[in-house]
Amino acid sequence: MENIHQPTKEQIREWLANRRKSPAPLPDAKQIRRQLDWKQVDHAGDYPIQQAA
Repeated sequence: MENIHQPTKEQIREWLANRRKSPAPLPDAKQIRRQLDWKQVDHAGDYPIQQAA
């Protein structure tokens, strides 16, 4: 089962406000996700694989 950790709207707005102050081009999507702590959590490894009977 996958679970997605998303930043709040306020965190995204704050990030965007800070980005508008910077003349640098936007970073790639992976860097943006890292900066916002936006990640996909895979819980499949938490459970042992069970064989079908």
